Amino acid sequence: MWKLKTLLGRCEDRGIGGITYEEIYKDTGVPTSTITSIARNQAKRADLRTISRLLDFFSKKLGEDLTVNDLMEWKRDPVNSN
Repeated sequence: MWKLKTLLGRCEDRGIGGITYEEIYKDTGVPTSTITSIARNQAKRADLRTISRLLDFFSKKLGEDLTVNDLMEWKRDPVNSN
């Protein structure tokens, strides 16, 4: 499960609001279509470069070092967990 909206909410809570997917794209190079898929929890995979770029972006915005756990959460898929 992706937590992009959680990170956007943390920015908003700290007065760093109005971050758009276009702004994220311009700063990271991650296409807005990918950002949208991640925000909607429709992205089934992302390469390490995408994850790194998003973590760098939000780490700078929030002024703290973020980890993968701040961007995504893994949960076992009960349908495919044989």
